[in-house]
Amino acid sequence: MRSEPSLRAAALGLAAALAAAGAAQAQGQGNWHPSASITPLYVGNAGIDGGGDYRMFGTIVRAGVLGSIGGPNLAGVTFNYDYSDYSFSDPAAFGGKAPWNVVRRYGVAAPLMFGVNEGWLLTVIPSVDWFRESGADEGESLTFGGVLSAARFFSDGNRLGLGVGVFPRLEKPSFFPLLLVDWKLGARWRLVNPR
Repeated sequence: MRSEPSLRAAALGLAAALAAAGAAQAQGQGNWHPSASITPLYVGNAGIDGGGDYRMFGTIVRAGVLGSIGGPNLAGVTFNYDYSDYSFSDPAAFGGKAPWNVVRRYGVAAPLMFGVNEGWLLTVIPSVDWFRESGADEGESLTFGGVLSAARFFSDGNRLGLGVGVFPRLEKPSFFPLLLVDWKLGARWRLVNPR
């Protein structure tokens, strides 16, 4: 089972690796930096176009490592696991039947970052993911794609960038624009996305 929200989640998950890349670059080259995170999710009583509503709770788990491969260039690997449990109420938009229940995502991404001119970082993050509902066809669960981006690091530690997530699908390719922001607003405030 693959859906537009699932692909958007994959793109945002990959974009989070870009934020980690900035942190690793700021700490200096020569070391490998492990990372891990667990994020709870909850959506309460969201409406469905065409009738009905749903709720969802879940967890996003990430673990990986990122380090220098010479000069300002970085490489790494990130393992992903997402668990989403959906509960539908009167889903008229789906003929009165819940379209899915528990969805799991297993994935791996391999971020590659290349320092080009001073302050610029080009990033390529290919990924492979399996989005599976219990009982779904294994062949229909595979999604691959990646994120391409360019970010500018400033001497004061601020960062701005643009990117795109690209995920080929059976019906049509999906493209997601990404805005990368890490900007210091004051001594104790930063505007950051995505984390």
